[in-house]
Amino acid sequence: MNTYLVWCPENGEARSDAREFEAYTHDDAAEKWARRYDSYSTEYSIVSEQWTPEVCVAMDGEPERHFLVTGEAVPHYEAHPVSADRDGEYYG
Repeated sequence: MNTYLVWCPENGEARSDAREFEAYTHDDAAEKWARRYDSYSTEYSIVSEQWTPEVCVAMDGEPERHFLVTGEAVPHYEAHPVSADRDGEYYG
């Protein structure tokens, strides 16, 4: 993994305001930034498709790369077995 700097000019941020993210690639770092941004803002504006930010990503000493970040809400369901006792009563 590498350490990447990520910032969002649309939020008034400059490279000096960048947050560090440990990631495998530049786009992975941009995605980690979006996950953090959405979870801390509690509005989930990226996942709800209200906002598609452009973020800048760079490793220290290299030129920045730009990424548009999108997200999607994915429903998650789980099933758990239910057993019946001797009287036919079900319990979890």
